[in-house]
Amino acid sequence: MLLGYNGSSYSGLQRNPGVKTIEDDLETAIYKSGGISPLNFSALQKIDWCRCARTDKGVSALGNIISFKLVMAPPFEEEMTNRINKYLPPSIRVFSIKRVNKKFNAK
Repeated sequence: MLLGYNGSSYSGLQRNPGVKTIEDDLETAIYKSGGISPLNFSALQKIDWCRCARTDKGVSALGNIISFKLVMAPPFEEEMTNRINKYLPPSIRVFSIKRVNKKFNAK
């Protein structure tokens, strides 16, 4: 997944209990769009969540990559991108989703 965000109102990308993070809003949007099953919601390790980099409080990103196991049926890439963006605040946008093999690592 390729995404960008304005981090000015967030405490960074990585989940951090008690503060607002990009990952919290992103995971919730993916869940609401049907991309994460209820059994895996709030357990990013279960879906092999891997980010290419982290950002600190207030930092924005134009091209960050996150890889994870996503629940979806074809046609999926553009449709799922639109569904996720529907549940995201305007400060976070998913630009695209691409299917990759199991060996892909966002880092």
